Amino acid sequence: MNPHAFDFGDVDNDKDNEFVIGNLKGELSVFKGISAANDGQPYVTCSGLGTVGDIKNSGKNSIVCVNAEGQCHIFDLTLSNESAPTTHEENIPTSLKKNNDAQTPAMRPLIIDSTKVIEKPTLTLSVPVNCNRILIADIDDDGINEIVLARTDRVLQVFNFQIPSLPIDSAASIKAPLTKEQPYLEEKKKWYFDGQITSLSTAKDPATSSPLLIIGQPGGHFIIIEKNEKETSFPIQVSGDQSGEEFTEVSTEIVKGTKFKNGKRVDVLALITMDGRIAFLVRIDISIFIITFVSS
Repeated sequence: MNPHAFDFGDVDNDKDNEFVIGNLKGELSVFKGISAANDGQPYVTCSGLGTVGDIKNSGKNSIVCVNAEGQCHIFDLTLSNESAPTTHEENIPTSLKKNNDAQTPAMRPLIIDSTKVIEKPTLTLSVPVNCNRILIADIDDDGINEIVLARTDRVLQVFNFQIPSLPIDSAASIKAPLTKEQPYLEEKKKWYFDGQITSLSTAKDPATSSPLLIIGQPGGHFIIIEKNEKETSFPIQVSGDQSGEEFTEVSTEIVKGTKFKNGKRVDVLALITMDGRIAFLVRIDISIFIITFVSS
């Protein structure tokens, strides 16, 4: 399986988190807590892999799956036992516009007893090819979630989920079909990086509480992009004998967690390099402690 093809989140908006996991065959499964009713079997199965978040800014979460071929599949799950997913017109803001001709491919369902099988996603949109990281978050503090996509060619793009407005009587409307139009993703920002984008995360500025977008770079480095698009690079200095080109090419993973201190919630970041080094940070520029090597 892909190490990034799993996530926790409330995918059916029942106030409980589910576990979502995909494999390299493009098969996706959603698991609820183990009980006598499900006996550890998936709650829902389909295909794809991705993340969980409110991509539509409708107040409800969706599963968002992106593949290397440039397709973004969105799954809306409900609490009911109906076999069909909700349609994309439900619970979507109505202030947006444009058209997208993305086609939904045939989906091969996984057949598992007592498991709800979804034959196809609720909606499929076009995205750039060769995406390998995905994040749903409000990165510019405008109250609207963005979808952040990292590509293997070291490009990072930010999109907003949009739905088309009614066609107007103009030359521009000739290209728009008179039938129902699909929502689409509108590019909002784009950045280029020297190193491969190895991970994506978010944090809060400890001084202003503004959102920060954190991009993992090889060799224990990461770049912070503030909401005003200011970029800052942070190398994590780790003691030890290993240095030079070998270390600078090592992939860096960033994981955000939470701790409570005196009843106050504090975000904690863990930076892990693939050669066995770990650094924990309570603030972006201050490390708590560093573990030099972790044997496998």
